[in-house]
Amino acid sequence: MIVAIDDASIAAIGRWPWTRSVHATLMDKLAQARPRAVLLDLVLSEPDPDPRQDQLLATALRRAAPVVMPVLWQALPGEPLRVLEPVPLLRAEVQLGAAELAVDADGVLRHAFVTAGPTGRPYPSLALALLRAGGQKVHADTALQHLPEPSVTASGWRRQDRFLIRYTGPPGHVRHVSYVDVLRGAVPADALTGRYVLVGMTAQGMGDTLATPVNADQRAMPGVEVLAHQLDTCLLYTSDAA
Repeated sequence: MIVAIDDASIAAIGRWPWTRSVHATLMDKLAQARPRAVLLDLVLSEPDPDPRQDQLLATALRRAAPVVMPVLWQALPGEPLRVLEPVPLLRAEVQLGAAELAVDADGVLRHAFVTAGPTGRPYPSLALALLRAGGQKVHADTALQHLPEPSVTASGWRRQDRFLIRYTGPPGHVRHVSYVDVLRGAVPADALTGRYVLVGMTAQGMGDTLATPVNADQRAMPGVEVLAHQLDTCLLYTSDAA
């Protein structure tokens, strides 16, 4: 289930970015619904100017656990690789996954990497991190394409192994509920209970969108929905962790 930061939510809640207390309220709503695991697909690598905002969100993340958040990387000319994790107060309450969406030479996203990160410090992909948070693991015989050598960027970010994403439909195919509807209590708790819940951006002109083999009418797919298809692919090869 995608909890979408959509146009309706932006119109109702106000200009982006929202305060972290808004996300804390959402996490409290999700905690009541008891999903299997939650992905909060937001980059919160800088502390809020108001320390109380980070504390509110950290407390809510603890109540909503298990929660996964993304790790990104930044490489500026002449500077060492910078890994962007959530701020320490939030990092202490979540599990991490690499937000790695690397397209093929023609600009289309067909594969997902299994791990990515700086040398000697790999992170699981967000989809695999979410599975682990939900108490599941991928079978050893998963159809992975093991690369003879890791794919390494000029800055030193290493991507290891990959699998073909099995898209189940075009953009909009994965079930969505609106972020603001969850805040308002308009989404029944049992619609979220026991599910993997992915919170991310779908509003037009905001967030990342990607070309995929199933894009309809040239409409790009939001990154959070691509992650949902990756998760669905991994679920074909999973079992409950021992």
